Amino acid sequence: MRHTLSSRIVRFFTRIPLPPRAISIEAERVAVAAVKRRKRGRGRASLHIAGAAVEPLPEGVLDPRFSELNVKDRDRLSGAIRRALEKSGLRPGGAWSLAIPRRATQTVVVPLEEVPSSKRELAEILQWKVERLLEVSTSDLRVAFQRLLPLNGQERYLAVAGVEEIIRSYEEALAPLNIRPGLVIPAPLGEASWLWLDELQKDGLLVTCDRGPGDPVPTIVFTRGHELLAVRTAESMVGTLADEIHRTLVYYLDKLAPRSEAAGGSTGAPRPELEAILLIGEAVSREDVEASCRALFPPDRLPSVHAMKEIKLGDDGDVTLDHLASAAGLAAMCLL
Repeated sequence: MRHTLSSRIVRFFTRIPLPPRAISIEAERVAVAAVKRRKRGRGRASLHIAGAAVEPLPEGVLDPRFSELNVKDRDRLSGAIRRALEKSGLRPGGAWSLAIPRRATQTVVVPLEEVPSSKRELAEILQWKVERLLEVSTSDLRVAFQRLLPLNGQERYLAVAGVEEIIRSYEEALAPLNIRPGLVIPAPLGEASWLWLDELQKDGLLVTCDRGPGDPVPTIVFTRGHELLAVRTAESMVGTLADEIHRTLVYYLDKLAPRSEAAGGSTGAPRPELEAILLIGEAVSREDVEASCRALFPPDRLPSVHAMKEIKLGDDGDVTLDHLASAAGLAAMCLL
């Protein structure tokens, strides 16, 4: 049985059966989305957005941070979610998935020198390593672990941590709507599921930037097949966002891309298998990424580049797929 990203996330983050509907909360807006599967004949099916809407958040309602209070005005946050549900035609109540701002969590890659002999020992080692990396006791955190693909023979786990009190404040904003959040994850992990909609068999890359005040902070997610390969947030960039993405592609070619086999069985040149690059966020330029790809990749191995901000939804053109990426991606995750 193939274990997809969605099955791994659901298994590690929650054991509650989840419906294909989700809410995403960002610094400046909330979004709601529901996804359904539509038959296409010959046993095939595709996913379609059954209802969705975006609602702006007034200034001062939310201030995403890892270690400080995020929700400044719960009533206005609840009201914005209610208005989004009304516009979408989706009913409140019941179980929903929830994507919260990336800044409200910390995501770190935990390498293991040796594989523990038991699940209990594995959990203890991972928790100890997270405490050392974040300098916060895991008793104060809600932590989830997900195994990454091994790199250079080393086992690695992705740890996603949030302060329990802060995550609970997001969940409490849903209580007036009788919504029970089952799966709660940072927005980039919900957005990553878009890489699976086209059933990529090789490598994919998601570049997503925080929305809201301040300089854009990119989160980089590499996938291989239906597995996570690498996750990184560039908190301190050197140069521009375009420079950071260019360095990311250089890193892929140097460290992550499959290698051809040279004479004598030694490792040869990189053989890039990056099929698609997905860009989310107003600050990310498709033209800059395409220019970096042309400079770094062979002409016959250029990845396709897709910017969600260029896909308009509705007649007025004010809402793009970029605004719904996290909510719709997280909703779709339950059907992948």
